[in-house]
Amino acid sequence: MNKTKDKFRQFCLKNHQIPLFLRDWWLDHTAGKNNWDVVVLEKDGHIVSFMPFAIKKVGVFTAIGMPLLTPFLGVWIAYPENQNKTAKLSMEKKYFSQLILQLPKFDKFSAQLDPNITNWLPFYWEGYKQTTCYTYVIENLSDTNHVYENFKGNIKGDISKAKGAIQICESNDIEHFYLICSKTFSRQKKQIPFSFKFISTLFKGIQEYNAGKILTSKDKEGNVHAAALIVWDKQRAYYLLGGGDPQLRNSGATSLLLWEAIKLAATVSNQFDFEGSMIEPIEQFFRGFGGTQKPYFQLTKYNSKTIELADHLRNKLK
Repeated sequence: MNKTKDKFRQFCLKNHQIPLFLRDWWLDHTAGKNNWDVVVLEKDGHIVSFMPFAIKKVGVFTAIGMPLLTPFLGVWIAYPENQNKTAKLSMEKKYFSQLILQLPKFDKFSAQLDPNITNWLPFYWEGYKQTTCYTYVIENLSDTNHVYENFKGNIKGDISKAKGAIQICESNDIEHFYLICSKTFSRQKKQIPFSFKFISTLFKGIQEYNAGKILTSKDKEGNVHAAALIVWDKQRAYYLLGGGDPQLRNSGATSLLLWEAIKLAATVSNQFDFEGSMIEPIEQFFRGFGGTQKPYFQLTKYNSKTIELADHLRNKLK
């Protein structure tokens, strides 16, 4: 029995401010119940900080990293109200360092921190390396008319073109959604990195916890042009996954779909995260929706030269 993990599960039940990707049920579905763990800090018997992580065994090697379809993990801290900046940084240094020391032995560590975590110095001091990545976030969804006014002209043009010809609707057809996603990966000459069983099980969890919906864009003949899985917590909604029919890419349906997703997000969350991409054409498309560019940190550390060399060679061959 893992008492720490059980206590963390109870904490998740009581605390609704924990970000979606750090919650126990999300980790159960994306990593597998036995393939993740968490280190915690307690004060007076209450959890004040924690860091979850996925665990993967590759032969004799152990990797700590990210579950499938999980864009961000990292550290959660119960910051006191009205805390000044100096006290916040001191708390982060203390808590981050203590959590890092609790991590189990590993050969490789790889994690992407939530964009709200702007301080990675305690990891640097422990020998971790960092790569800066970017996402785009619409930070205030309270006035969707104002949000729309910040869209670039080409995005507005796509939306206008698609209106009337394209209908956006909610869908529970996970099989068709998987097919649409597979078409997008095929167009990019890539294999889809997750199975139908995986996304089907995850979607059931998302429905059970009322944490997301699938939106599809269809024309009058019933052809699905594009689909998107939007997930959310109380603070932020995310464009987690999407795809489109390569034969129907010029209809403007994807722009209209994302606009409807943003309006949906405004009913459940405060912000919309495009869960960015470092691929130039995708970045350019997301940027057109007027979000704020947000950096986030990808941290790595190797304790095995064998794994480090293998990763280096794999990256060179990409």
